[in-house]
Amino acid sequence: MLHYLPEDVFKFINDEIASGAKTPFIVLDLTEVKRNFEQYFENFDRITPHYAVKSNPHPEIVKTLIDAGSNFDIASVNELKLVLSQGAKPDRVIFANPVKKYDEILNALSLGAEFFTLDSVEELEKIEKAASTLGKKVKLLVRIWVPNYGSIVDLSAKFGADSETTEVILKKSLTTEHTDVVGFAFHVGSQCLNPANFSKAFSIAFNEINKAKKLGIETSVLDIGGGLPVNYTLDISYVEDVVEEITKIVDHVPQNIRLISEPGRNFCATAGTLVTSIIGKTVKRGKTWYYLDDTIYQTFSGKIYDFIEYKIFPLLRDAIPATEVVIAGNTCDGHDIISRDTLLPTDLEVDDVLYIPNVGAYTTASSSNFNGFDLPRIITYK
Repeated sequence: MLHYLPEDVFKFINDEIASGAKTPFIVLDLTEVKRNFEQYFENFDRITPHYAVKSNPHPEIVKTLIDAGSNFDIASVNELKLVLSQGAKPDRVIFANPVKKYDEILNALSLGAEFFTLDSVEELEKIEKAASTLGKKVKLLVRIWVPNYGSIVDLSAKFGADSETTEVILKKSLTTEHTDVVGFAFHVGSQCLNPANFSKAFSIAFNEINKAKKLGIETSVLDIGGGLPVNYTLDISYVEDVVEEITKIVDHVPQNIRLISEPGRNFCATAGTLVTSIIGKTVKRGKTWYYLDDTIYQTFSGKIYDFIEYKIFPLLRDAIPATEVVIAGNTCDGHDIISRDTLLPTDLEVDDVLYIPNVGAYTTASSSNFNGFDLPRIITYK
């Protein structure tokens, strides 16, 4: 359940506090990461997942997923070096960032990468030049534009070739010696709450597959990206609807098309729990304010960049009776207000400990030391 801590994690956190652990700290439950990976295969046994490292690049998450059999989606050479250092093989990695520096392409190729995504003819020319320089052969996925309506983070606003551009890329690829287009990729948007995005995206993708075939290019890979939602709010779940839609579509995909994906949030979000303390309390304009020893510049950065509302609970007492309170971070920035309507008791005091579940994705990855505050310590648990 997402609205309370599993008994073993609750005990682990309490033991940490009892032994003198200072907040804030984050517990990463590696067993939960593995469980999420296995659940993905139960839902989609025909889709090969490539974990999106950007969602949480903690080395032990990467190692856990390598041991479980995952492939990887990386966006930079540093992410490539990370997964390789933990034991991943280069042929199980997709360099999925559609726009890369020429030097990064060279470095990635020299490290053994052979699978790249692009969405422009200019990128194709860069990759061809780098591959030619090193005498490498590269497989390419053309990322196409698809609707992101109803997804929390719109990725098609920045990425994805339209139909006309895709045709230019395909025709150009017929003239290159070191790069071959082997398939297409799309992304319906992060935290997708609209199952229809997937059905529309598959339709667009198969139009492009047929277009490629008419040009003499036989494609064999379709990367359906990420987007599978996580139920942060505990109110309405869209997860089952999206899973059902994908499953229904996949049943009709020809067997000669290899399906891959790029889940990130789905593997790691529920594995992270933030433990934080109240460092200040006051009443302003008739409303109780609690100030925490964490901030939107650190773990709650997911609220800014990922538009996520996090649930906050007292660790050692009931969360009721509850009233709308304001939760603020510990920086001197007036923008650092985590929530204006969190439901909590108004009789909590300074030094009381709170926990926030589901902080495993797009939180620590985008944290900073703004105002000079140390980042929360990360403790792994399994």
